[in-house]
Amino acid sequence: SLAEILEHDLNHKNHVLVLMTNLNKIKDVYSIISNSPALRDFEILAQGVSGSNNRITKRFAIAQKAIILGADSFWEGIDFHDCNIDLVIAAKLPFESPDLPEVKLRQQQLQKQGIDIFKTDTIPRAIIRFKQGMGRLIRGENDRGQFLILDSRLWTKDYGKVFLNAIPVKTNKISLKELRNKLDNYDRRRHKTND
Repeated sequence: SLAEILEHDLNHKNHVLVLMTNLNKIKDVYSIISNSPALRDFEILAQGVSGSNNRITKRFAIAQKAIILGADSFWEGIDFHDCNIDLVIAAKLPFESPDLPEVKLRQQQLQKQGIDIFKTDTIPRAIIRFKQGMGRLIRGENDRGQFLILDSRLWTKDYGKVFLNAIPVKTNKISLKELRNKLDNYDRRRHKTND
């Protein structure tokens, strides 16, 4: 689970951004990890819990080690230019909720026109948000980091290929068992090149 990954796999990370799609899930994960001994060195910040998005971003930037759990604008609207994010975790592919009034209205209008909503509206909008989520990690030419996607639909659904094609770098499918090793090895390589 996401909480287990956060509690066990952040050995050499300082700034971690966890992108989610559901505010209730953010609160659930926050309640699990906020008192975790494994994360005692991290300031845990959560959208809807730790104050305004602006306050969360400022706290994240000045903290030596911090984790943000965020949705919505954390995928696309907030600038993390000075934060040096080490790891971005996308818990789910960023599909809009069809229950949101503006989404429901837009999709009803498309349906009346006989348009394939999923192919022409849902997927393209999710891809844009997905790319923007990746943009949280790499802001300049000297930025480095890892982008971890926990949603298995990336590999099991036909539309997963569309998301994979949107990623500008090589992707690897790994098991949870391999995850810690991958994160640690990346960090060791990175520290060697920075010395």
